[in-house]
Amino acid sequence: MNQILYIPNKSMKYKWFLYLELTVSLLVIFSFFLYIPYFFYKERKKSDDLNSLLQYYSISQLYAPVSIAYEENKSTIPFIICTLDIPSLSLSLPVLSEINDDLLDVSVCRFYGPMPNQSGNLCIAGHNYNDGSFFSNIPKLSVGDIIFLTDLSNLSITYEIFQKYEISAKDISCTNQNTNGQKEITLVTCNNLTGNRVIIKAKEK
Repeated sequence: MNQILYIPNKSMKYKWFLYLELTVSLLVIFSFFLYIPYFFYKERKKSDDLNSLLQYYSISQLYAPVSIAYEENKSTIPFIICTLDIPSLSLSLPVLSEINDDLLDVSVCRFYGPMPNQSGNLCIAGHNYNDGSFFSNIPKLSVGDIIFLTDLSNLSITYEIFQKYEISAKDISCTNQNTNGQKEITLVTCNNLTGNRVIIKAKEK
C-alpha cells in the first residue's frame, strides 16, 4: 500500500518538473522572438538617425580657400564634443568633432588640436554669414571677454580672450600647439571684405 502511494507522488514531482522546464523553455523562445524585431528596430533607428544627421549636415563651401582638416577626424562619424558659450555675444553653439563643408553649415567645428578642456590649442572654425549666426559676430569680441567650454563630462572651463588679430587665408600659424601645457582655444572665421581670417585666442582663466 505504501509503495502504491509513493509512486504517484514521485510521478507528480516529475510532472511539475516537466511543466517548469517547459515553461522556462517557452519563455526563452518567446523572449528570443521578441528580441529579434527589437534588435532590427534598434539597428534601423541607428541607421535612420545617422541618415538624418548626415542629411541635416548639407551646406555650401567654406569661405576661405584653405581648410586644415585634422588627420584623426577624416573617417569618423561627426558628433558634438562640447558647447561653446560667449555671454557678451549671447552666443551658445555646439562644437562638432570634425570639419567639412557640410558640417560647417550646421555649427562650428573643431579643425585642429586637442579635445575640449585639455592641454593644448583647440582650434574651432565657423562661418561668418554677416547675419549674427555662427561666428558672424566674433570680430566684435575684445581682449578680456569670457568664453565658456562645457565638455561631454559636463566640465565647464572659463577662457579669457588675450589676443585678437587677422591673418591671411593661407597662414596656419594660429594652429600652433606650443601652449606650455596651458589650455587654450582659437576661434577662426573669415573677414568677407578682406578675405583674411579673423583670429580670437583665449586661455584658461
